Amino acid sequence: MPRSELVRDMELPTKFYPDSTHHYSYQPDYSSTGARYNRKEIWKKDKMLGRGAFGMVWLERCLSGNIVKLRAVKIIAKDPNPLHQRYCDQELDAIAKFSQMKYDGLFVRSIGWFENEHSLYIAMEHIKNGDLHDNLKGPLPEVEIQQISFQILRGLQHLHDNQFIHRDLKPKNIFVMSTGPQWWVKIGDFGVSKRFSEDAANHTQVGTPRFMAPEMQHIYPPKLSPSQIETRRLHFVYGVDIWSLGVMVCYMLSYNYPFPTFPALHSYIQTSSLPSNILPFTITPQALSFLKALLAADAMMRPSAKEALENAWLQNLASFDLGLETTIAGLNLGTAISGSSEASNSWNIPSRSTEVSKSLSTKSLSTKSLSTKSLSTKHSTIQFPTITKGAQPRTSSHNDKTTLDSRTRLDSTAMPKKKKPNSLMQVSPMLMMEDGG
Repeated sequence: MPRSELVRDMELPTKFYPDSTHHYSYQPDYSSTGARYNRKEIWKKDKMLGRGAFGMVWLERCLSGNIVKLRAVKIIAKDPNPLHQRYCDQELDAIAKFSQMKYDGLFVRSIGWFENEHSLYIAMEHIKNGDLHDNLKGPLPEVEIQQISFQILRGLQHLHDNQFIHRDLKPKNIFVMSTGPQWWVKIGDFGVSKRFSEDAANHTQVGTPRFMAPEMQHIYPPKLSPSQIETRRLHFVYGVDIWSLGVMVCYMLSYNYPFPTFPALHSYIQTSSLPSNILPFTITPQALSFLKALLAADAMMRPSAKEALENAWLQNLASFDLGLETTIAGLNLGTAISGSSEASNSWNIPSRSTEVSKSLSTKSLSTKSLSTKSLSTKHSTIQFPTITKGAQPRTSSHNDKTTLDSRTRLDSTAMPKKKKPNSLMQVSPMLMMEDGG
């Protein structure tokens, strides 16, 4: 597929050398002459961060200037196979789209791409905390799982509203900007993402099996007719990401995979009965109901990202989310990263990741106080309403107007003060590529 203008504008002018990569851009000279001068940055590999089916990720360090700058570079070997080329173009398309300023804070940000005859290189912000899988050492408190789920769903809502499907959502592909008790996470790795079209159904078997939706593995609830299966295959494709989030929620609650094998998944789809031994005894009824909604065996019964955000279990996350959003918005980058002709120069722009993480850590509370302060509304602390059962199937794709009876609107109150930016400059986080986790 031809590369879009947005993708082309993010290409970094590059020269390759045996031990380094040089990028060039024209910068304005604010002297009386008003001329423009050529700026060069030299980047060198530091260490390998990961390896996967489509390539490897390296941490790179900038040797130019007096400020330490890091980035993660995904290197994908070129292949004449048209399918491989399509995956590369789809990844570039998604990265260019969701690296725009209006999606800031939700997705790992690309700072440009470049290529030679052998490989495609995608430069990303480097996230020093790594991915969610590496940060999970056991079950998390529900209040922290709520934060993580809420932020992932906000990202999925933007993806699905723009007709993108991630297709490989898992802890390895969620990156941690700030750890608990106040989490800030970003969605990364669009390596197998795609735009949805009814002409190209979404059921190529890609992703990680333990997180892959049953319909991606050609498993359907009993008694569905061929025509009903075809309807779900063509019109309810965004549910594959919702299912993956459900598996992640279960994993965060119990530190166990709900469906570790194909027979375990097949059995669940036939009975819709979650294995009781994988869930903690302390799980609230509201959390269990939310989990069952995400893991509905029938894709038609799963909520959209928008509907899931309105679920009673997440309704009081608005104040936490506004606090994070306001902190991000209050940091002044000076130069917007967008699809403009200046986008190819974005590797000169400081990352806000460290600044926001520091801002969150200064406001960090204990888990007990977080549940009564950060996640409270203006007038009351968290109350978990009972979720109504008997939700009806939805009749259209992700953006339909029907919501399940159990969902309520978010309360958006108590916007905190903005934080001042500091001068710290850090360009980088990475993509994840391992099949596990």
